[in-house]
Amino acid sequence: MSGLSKMIADFFVRENVIEHEEYEIYKYGSDILIENIGTTIFLICLGFIFNKEISTLIFIAVFAGIRRYSGGYHAKTKLKCYILTITNWAVVIVLQRLQQKFGFTRFGIELIICCMVFMVMFFFAPVENPGKPLFERVRIVNKRKTLIITLMVIIISLSIRIKLPDASFAILVVLIEVALLIIWGKELPVYFKE
Repeated sequence: MSGLSKMIADFFVRENVIEHEEYEIYKYGSDILIENIGTTIFLICLGFIFNKEISTLIFIAVFAGIRRYSGGYHAKTKLKCYILTITNWAVVIVLQRLQQKFGFTRFGIELIICCMVFMVMFFFAPVENPGKPLFERVRIVNKRKTLIITLMVIIISLSIRIKLPDASFAILVVLIEVALLIIWGKELPVYFKE
């Protein structure tokens, strides 16, 4: 991947899109973008293989949409990040299949879970990355965006639960995962983190 990101950054310098001093930043950014695109394509392929295309798209949209602003636990290596993302996706698919088989969700439980998720977002988000602290203004904006997106996702999940119970359940599981990653990123003592 770094070869392609190097080519992109070289192209930007050669075409005077960026200054040479910005080379490393753009190389790093290109590398992250390529990895994210690769992970997204891989998840979509898994969704097709397991006949869970809608659940996969829900996972990608909700997970990435909220985590972009909320932060949360970040793995120290690309491989661990990749494994954690795939594991989170797999948990959604497995729990969704179990829910389809046993039908164990109830509106009251879903409402309590949604309230708990929102409280986690309210009290803990955004979680700063130790290598990239947030300015106070950015922290406030990210918190506001996290809360708005989370509230919108909760409303969508609860409003479609009768007609689209599988989609609603997938959203609920992803919300729980994001909340857990926020708690994990915020609260674990250093000796528990890799």
